[in-house]
Amino acid sequence: MSFVEDAAPVSPHAKQGIAPSGSSVGRLIAPMKSTLVTACVLQAISSAFGVMPFIAVAELGRVLLAEGPTDEGRAWLIAGTGAAAMLLQFVFFMAAGGLTHLADVDFQFHLRRSMATHLSMVPLGWFNDRNAGAEKKALEDDVSALHHLVGHSYTNIVAALVTPLIALAYLF
Repeated sequence: MSFVEDAAPVSPHAKQGIAPSGSSVGRLIAPMKSTLVTACVLQAISSAFGVMPFIAVAELGRVLLAEGPTDEGRAWLIAGTGAAAMLLQFVFFMAAGGLTHLADVDFQFHLRRSMATHLSMVPLGWFNDRNAGAEKKALEDDVSALHHLVGHSYTNIVAALVTPLIALAYLF
C-alpha cells in the first residue's frame, strides 16, 4: 500500500459506498483532455502526411513507367508533393509532441504539488511509521513514470491506427 492510499482522506462517495466514476488515471488526466485530443488530431494529420511520400513514390513510378512520353511536369509535381508531405509530417509531429510534453510538465507539476500539499497535512507521527524512500519514490519516481502515458502513449496509439488505415485506403 502506498503512502498516498494510506494517508488519503475518505471521500464522501466512499463513505456512502459509491464508487467514483472513471478510472484513477482518467480522473488524473481529465484537466488535460482537450490538449491531448488536440495533440491526437495533430498526430493523425502527421500520420496521414507520413504515408504520402510512399504514395508519391508509387504514383511517380506509374508516371515514369507509363507508355509514351513521360509527363515531366506531373512527375515533378508528384515528387514535390511527396517532399512537402515529409516536411508537413515533421511539423505536425513536432506540434503534437510539443503539446503532449507541455501537458505532461503541467500534469507532473500539479500532481506533485497536490501530493506535497496532502503530505503537509498529515500528522508528523505518520512519517515515523514509514520509510522516507517510499515518499520520495511516490513524489518523484512514480510521477515521472507517468510521463510516457501523457507525453507519448496517446499520440503513439493514434499513429499506430491512422498510418495503416491511410495506407489501406490508398491501396483499395
